[in-house]
Formats: sequence, structure tokens, C-alpha cells
Amino acid sequence: MARLIALFLLLVAVCVYGAPKSQPCGLNEEWNECAVVKSCEPKCGQDPPKICPKICVARCQCIKGYKRNLNTDLCVPQECKFFSKAA
Repeated sequence: MARLIALFLLLVAVCVYGAPKSQPCGLNEEWNECAVVKSCEPKCGQDPPKICPKICVARCQCIKGYKRNLNTDLCVPQECKFFSKAA
């Protein structure tokens, strides 16, 4: 019985300490344990990629209604009106 309890505690410790930790995100960003890869994130002045891998990446991503500005790498309103577009 003691071995079973020790094994259980070991498994709990591995799960708690092995899980990815959220990072502080920038303005208009949020941490997502299952975000798309950064190259597939919506960006101002750029069509979405035709092919994106269906994998989860733990990282900061723009909140809903925002896109990544190519020049500053900041998340801006999705209309991108007042932000220069990439050439």
C-alpha cells in the first residue's frame, strides 16, 4: 500500500512540474496551450498560409479580433487601419 501511495505522489509531481508554464504575454495577447505555430497566425497585410501544420504550440497569441503587425510584431485591431502593411 505504501508503494502505491508513493507511486501516486510521484505521478502527481511529474504532472504538476512537467506541465508547460504560462508566460507573461504582451498587450492584446493571451497564453494558449494549443496555439497555432507563429507562421500561421493571422497578420496585417498578409493572406493566411495555404498550408499550416495541425499541431499545438504553447505560446502567446493575439486575442480574438486582433492580428499580428508584421513590422512591430505587436497585436493590433484586425482592421489594421492605422498600421503600415508589409511591402
